[in-house]
Amino acid sequence: MVKGCEICQSRRAIVTRPIIAVHQRELYIVDLVDFRYYSDVNDGVKWMLVMVDTLSKYMWTVPAIRTIFMTFGPSFLLHSDNGREFCNESIPLLLEKFQVRHVRGRARCLWI
Repeated sequence: MVKGCEICQSRRAIVTRPIIAVHQRELYIVDLVDFRYYSDVNDGVKWMLVMVDTLSKYMWTVPAIRTIFMTFGPSFLLHSDNGREFCNESIPLLLEKFQVRHVRGRARCLWI
């Protein structure tokens, strides 16, 4: 019945590709969490960076990306959504310094 329905056929599921890493630190997935409204009780921290190593599934949360790169080393790829927080002028300079390639997915849908 579904195969014969034109409306059902036009609403097929989106085909997604899995994110695969072969080596540790090959691909980090990142996003920012907004803590601006809690900065007065959070030692002035306004943004927290959440970063996941796709191979080990190890997750970090820190107030600055430089902290992670200096502690654990940079990845080869940095994957984020299309949020404006990763499109400012300082992030490309930092990624160029550490020789990291930045890949962007769709907002709220990192795997596409």
